[in-house]
Amino acid sequence: MSRAAAALILLAAVVLTGVSLNATAQVSPGPNVGTREQYRACLDDEEALRAQRAALLKNTTAHNAELKRLQSEIDALVATQDQVMAEGGDAIKAFNTKLEALNARAQVINRRSDEYDREQAEHNARAKELNARCANLPISFKDRDAVFTERAAARAKSKQAPRAIELNQSKPD
Repeated sequence: MSRAAAALILLAAVVLTGVSLNATAQVSPGPNVGTREQYRACLDDEEALRAQRAALLKNTTAHNAELKRLQSEIDALVATQDQVMAEGGDAIKAFNTKLEALNARAQVINRRSDEYDREQAEHNARAKELNARCANLPISFKDRDAVFTERAAARAKSKQAPRAIELNQSKPD
């Protein structure tokens, strides 16, 4: 066998290997595409988190307003301290009683604040898990559109739900 023939055989083997590799690369599947069920679950969880976030914000706003009212009451009481000291006796007892009541309310508010902090931490953990699971979930356009259509139909249906009829309505005579 001549050197030229050996070179042609080697070249043919290289070309065939390259064609084989290209064919394999073209057939390999792309990234895993999420299912409609996975996408629905992501959207449902996102809605639940949005509702929870709204409730957390409402509770925090109310809590901060209550804390501000309490601080105003404490400031008003402390402003009377010099007068109370001048009066002495029963005025001091009344001052101390009111201060104890305000401190008890402050403790309740602080415990509630701890609960809000725990709820916020749970919300943040759920949001982090949702982002990890759903943020990069590839979904086909067909499945995305189908899920959006389903959800729109469900919203429309809930708006058209029949209202309860009052059976004990008074009738005109």
